[in-house]
Amino acid sequence: MDISFGTEEEAPDPPLISGPTSIKINTEYAYEFSTIDYQGDDVYIMINWGDGEQTDWIGPLSSEEVIQRNHTWNERDTFELRARAKDDRGKISLWSTLEVSMTKSKMHQIQFIELLQRRLPFFSFF
Repeated sequence: MDISFGTEEEAPDPPLISGPTSIKINTEYAYEFSTIDYQGDDVYIMINWGDGEQTDWIGPLSSEEVIQRNHTWNERDTFELRARAKDDRGKISLWSTLEVSMTKSKMHQIQFIELLQRRLPFFSFF
């Protein structure tokens, strides 16, 4: 019995992204990425961190191989971390996404301090 998945025309699956979704500013976090190519081709992964930084194609990697990359966000915001894969044949996957945002308690504290500074400009916290 010969079982095969997909066709040679199919791109790899969009990468799986694993890592924290609640972050603190100026703190480094580790994320893992992997993808599956059903034809068994070597794959490459590109990461867009959502803050203007993007990697080149990382690879070649084996299908299902897990890579880890670290990143630090230097602005308070919510970011869309995105990744896509391509195979040796140049077929490119759709983007996969992971929303990453500042921890709420820290964000609320910062927003409160900023509000006080606007209301009481003569009083500076920094």
